[in-house]
Amino acid sequence: MEAANIAGTVAAGDAELLDAYSKVVTGVVARVGPAVVHVRVKKRMPRRGPTPPEFEGSGSGVIITPDGYVVTNSHVIEDVGRWWT
Repeated sequence: MEAANIAGTVAAGDAELLDAYSKVVTGVVARVGPAVVHVRVKKRMPRRGPTPPEFEGSGSGVIITPDGYVVTNSHVIEDVGRWWT
């Protein structure tokens, strides 16, 4: 179904509620979006040969203090040797 057809099936009151909800979500994203960060990690795997292989991964986090303290899930940084945002 095309967007125009979907919009045509929404009742007038529902359309107003949907518009209000959309504006709230957009406002929240605008306010907290800058606090969300991408966390990249590197982890050395168990030695297999002269140079241990590295695993690279990533996740997300949120800045919670003005000086940049980041909170993320433990599985993102568990047993990693290096991380950066």
